[in-house]
Amino acid sequence: MEMKRYIVLPLVLLSMSWASWGQPAGYSPYLAIDSLAQALQVRNAELHRIAADFVQEEHSPLLAEVGRSSGRFYLQVGRGVYFDYQQPEESKLVAYSDSVLILEGGERQVIRFGDRGRGNPMGQMLELTLLRDLGKLKGRYALDVYRGNAGYLIVLRPRRREVVKLIEKISIYLRAEDLAVSRIELSLPGGSRTSYEFTNQQFNLQLPEWPQ
Repeated sequence: MEMKRYIVLPLVLLSMSWASWGQPAGYSPYLAIDSLAQALQVRNAELHRIAADFVQEEHSPLLAEVGRSSGRFYLQVGRGVYFDYQQPEESKLVAYSDSVLILEGGERQVIRFGDRGRGNPMGQMLELTLLRDLGKLKGRYALDVYRGNAGYLIVLRPRRREVVKLIEKISIYLRAEDLAVSRIELSLPGGSRTSYEFTNQQFNLQLPEWPQ
């Protein structure tokens, strides 16, 4: 089965480390990283389930128009993440503890991982969406934090050279009022960029049934 580009990109996003360069407009450096890390740890300690609307946009020098898709996003700690695409076409992408499931065009594809789910992207997605331990991330990434009127921006630069060749920039935006992740922006070599905007977020509510 040939996966559409808007399905493949979340797999790249889930399975890779992320990076960013430079100071973004409207933000200034925030030096009290330990204070923010403590606030995130307290805020997210009791956060187990997230449901949100999402809009995914793809910008590329090779595309005349912006590619746009949307749907519902679900995250459950200890289980995984679920992208339920509704526009422009219905499809589903679920990262479980030991596999990724893709349902598209009446076809079903499962990508399985090795022993104990090693290499599964679920862990990375949970870690970067919940941001429970910035100190742990600082051990693996060069980390910069910025503050603006809308909230915080956390920037990660992978230390592994092979990752930098694949991904140039990642920005994770946090809302000022509750420190929830409102936007994730991924820049790829060649000027391509993919963003995820999360709205209508709900926390710790009962989630719908996930595909199997």
